Amino acid sequence: MDGLPTRRHLLRLAGIASVLGLAGCTGSTDDTEQETTSTEAGGTEADPGTTGGMDTETDDTEPDASETTRAASEPREVEFATRAGTAVRGTLLGDGSCGVVFAHGVGFDRADWRPQSERLAADGRVALGIDLNLDDRSTTPEYVLAAVRYLREQVGVDDVVLVGASAGANAVVRANAAATDETIDGTMGISAGRAAEAATEVQGRSLFVVSEGDSDRFVQTTEEMAENAPEPTALEVLPGEAHGQDVFETDQGDELVGLIREFVRTVCEE
Repeated sequence: MDGLPTRRHLLRLAGIASVLGLAGCTGSTDDTEQETTSTEAGGTEADPGTTGGMDTETDDTEPDASETTRAASEPREVEFATRAGTAVRGTLLGDGSCGVVFAHGVGFDRADWRPQSERLAADGRVALGIDLNLDDRSTTPEYVLAAVRYLREQVGVDDVVLVGASAGANAVVRANAAATDETIDGTMGISAGRAAEAATEVQGRSLFVVSEGDSDRFVQTTEEMAENAPEPTALEVLPGEAHGQDVFETDQGDELVGLIREFVRTVCEE
């Protein structure tokens, strides 16, 4: 059940596929994930295009604050590479000195982090949701670390926080443990089901979250991560039985968003 999609989520994905003409599939916990294709700009933000031959006058005035804020909150499709040269696609929102990498679970993709990314962008953070290759779980830590490098080297953030759910939680914990040149300031794992042993090597502050009624494997692994991780670390157990990003669809969704925002604030402002 490593991030199994809800019926509501599957219906939404089917609606997207019928509009865009894209085929997607979801599968078992350990074998498959929803695949999504979109037009990306290689290594840069997407070109917004031109107005098509209209004569315009040069305006040297500075944009007002509302225009600047609105531009920063617009999603920007980006692409960068792992050390092995594999392309990683992401959606970037916001501006500021604190960057957050979001890693999804099975049946989800980077677009599913959009509501949480918008909240963080409104808080003055940079949010970067990335697509993972869950067909080959061994690659996911490198995808996350490539996102960390992109935020530091291309965006210029000072602090980086990793947030992952289900398979994405496993990915961010393993990425942190494997980090050498990259500095990770905070890591938040939601409903992790593997990689408890990697938590002993995490750097920075950590927070582990799980629903009390989730499957035993996820509850046990999350608790073990909190026990294994160096201080400062914390464990949050939420009411209900929702797993991973499905928690956002429940009455605990606002609570989980609040935990993310508060964790990011603590990491980036301490």
